[in-house]
Amino acid sequence: MSDANARKSVRSPASSSKTRKKTRRVIVITCSLITVCVIVAVIAFQGRVTGTEFNPQSFDTRTFSFYEIPGLQIQLTPIRRTVTTPEVSRHLRNKGWIKVSRKTPTTTWHTLNIARGSANTSELASLLHDSIELFDYGNGDFYWKEWSDAHRQQAAVLWPIVQKLASRELYVFVPELLAIARTSRPDDPPSVLANALDQWLINQYAIMVDDLRDAQRQNLADELLEEALTDYPSAELLLQRKESPAQTAAEK
Repeated sequence: MSDANARKSVRSPASSSKTRKKTRRVIVITCSLITVCVIVAVIAFQGRVTGTEFNPQSFDTRTFSFYEIPGLQIQLTPIRRTVTTPEVSRHLRNKGWIKVSRKTPTTTWHTLNIARGSANTSELASLLHDSIELFDYGNGDFYWKEWSDAHRQQAAVLWPIVQKLASRELYVFVPELLAIARTSRPDDPPSVLANALDQWLINQYAIMVDDLRDAQRQNLADELLEEALTDYPSAELLLQRKESPAQTAAEK
């Protein structure tokens, strides 16, 4: 064997080892890059969270978005928000039918909807927002903007009540209130609508208090009853539940 062949045979094991290490390194790097790309793709398509929130005092809305780890709901990026004021909300505020305090701006926002990946969920606040955003294609304007302009005295009765219910997160009451308001005529005294809304609300408060007590949610029932009595301190249905809560729940 020549000296050159001898030296080649001596270097061959070390060279093979280096080749194997280099190959393994390339495989590891490639697998890591593929894994990172898969994770980034999953987060991009399934980890994006978007939604809309509603301000119960000003009737403003705002959109939000951020990224999170899918499934774990661990936030990865800061929340980006954009505040908008729908046309109907601006109109109600400009006319003074809903009052917004400039001295103590609210920081309360209720979720309208939230989307995580392909899953989209609507919340109770959408019952109000979707209603006031109802568009009348026949007249080319928003229905409740038109209605309020045509029923100015009734609007001064309706919207403060709706605003109060929204602040209490009692959005479940809103659709029926709006349905009652739609039956009023422009020449009706505003007291007619006020009495109809008050009677309906007193009944609904009483029913909800009983339902909460039946569900063993006494604290929430008591809180709701106190709010209702603040509005209607002489309502017999509510006073009965204040004086003898166990009996009224049993009677139901």
